Amino acid sequence: NLTGRPGGEPGVTVIRGVLEVESEKKAAGMTVKLEYVNGGKTFSAATGPKGEFEFREEMAGGKYSVEVPQIAGAEVGIRAEGADVTRRWLEIVPGQDVELKIFAARAAQVRGRVLSNGAGAEGVLVALVPEKFEGANNLLREDQSDSDGSFRMADVVPGKYTLIAVENAWDGDWRSAEFLGRFVAGGKKVEIGAGGVVNIEVEARSSEGTKERSKEATK
Repeated sequence: NLTGRPGGEPGVTVIRGVLEVESEKKAAGMTVKLEYVNGGKTFSAATGPKGEFEFREEMAGGKYSVEVPQIAGAEVGIRAEGADVTRRWLEIVPGQDVELKIFAARAAQVRGRVLSNGAGAEGVLVALVPEKFEGANNLLREDQSDSDGSFRMADVVPGKYTLIAVENAWDGDWRSAEFLGRFVAGGKKVEIGAGGVVNIEVEARSSEGTKERSKEATK
């Protein structure tokens, strides 16, 4: 790997990756575009026959949006090694090589109801947890259940997920891999297609109860 420059100054950064798109489309010949949030400088790379692409540029450190212009309105999912990822941004360290897997497709929706003892449960964390959630990605989606237990998550990237519902979770580090890992085994598996709408019910689980069982299991 190349050595990054301190202070966010531009340094040669190599970003390699693969673009995947909906099954009926081909990723070859498309464009992956990175746009720097501070100043709007844009970098573009064309994809090869298997969707592969590479950037080799002097890039300032900071946040970049990721777009695939040929797929209008696409929701872009990102998995990264060598960079942090938030819902909308890829965060680059100058000179630090990055590996990306990008999936661009029509957004899906997941909606349904959280139940507790047969009734709707209010204020529950509902999270759609992607496979291989431990690595840097922007695929996690979440909502808080309404008074009747209903929830709705839009802008979902198609793929395989586990749906979990956790009571009294909002004050904890619910985005962390450690937290999510306590609940995925008991969650509901769901596979979501491009542009699809999934309706599902899920049972609320206690964050404290799971924590106590986890402690007991390690004794």
